[in-house]
Amino acid sequence: MTDAGGLAASTQATVTVTDPVPNTALTLSLLAPAGGAVTVDTGVAVTFSASAADAEQGDLSSTVKWTVGGGSHQAGASAQYTFSAAGTYAVTGTVADAGGLSASVQAKVAVVAPPPPAIPAAPTALATSVVRRTARLTWTANASNETGFYVDRAKVNNNGTLGDWAAVATLGANTASFSQAVVKGNCAYRVRAYNAGGTASSNEVRVNVRSGPGRHPAVTGV
Repeated sequence: MTDAGGLAASTQATVTVTDPVPNTALTLSLLAPAGGAVTVDTGVAVTFSASAADAEQGDLSSTVKWTVGGGSHQAGASAQYTFSAAGTYAVTGTVADAGGLSASVQAKVAVVAPPPPAIPAAPTALATSVVRRTARLTWTANASNETGFYVDRAKVNNNGTLGDWAAVATLGANTASFSQAVVKGNCAYRVRAYNAGGTASSNEVRVNVRSGPGRHPAVTGV
């Protein structure tokens, strides 16, 4: 630089140009389920977890995004899903760094319907009594795995055959008695223990309600 009187001065600066720091690939490792695959029954929760690391940003595990078949998603180092329907599912974990690089892992989940439970043991010793036109049934409950009991009734035809059975009550587990109003005529009862595996029936009892002048209904149990 020179001034009006002809004097000059100068300065110098040094600029160092370096190549940009490369954005190194991040790492993403699936931790659970072990081996990347699991088989479970319907309704059972499955936990997925992963660790993610980046040379520039450090630990990125908390930013992993989990998706099931492109649908519902969760974020974090771990996620948990419960599958209500049988089938095969792919659960994907994805992570990305600030430089736009990404990585993903995938786990396979085979969901199967559990086998039905064993059919409960049948009730035994079904008996009945009638007081003032109310039939009271009692029985011995022999199962430990019943969901409950169906009480069925059928009409007894004049020739002694039974009409169609129809459920008149659904009772809870560990029940051993039931009462119902009855009218004149013949009917039969049975009790069935049930669960998802099926039903098991008790013996049958027949009730004959007769009425007449000046007397209470009479009952015959078979």
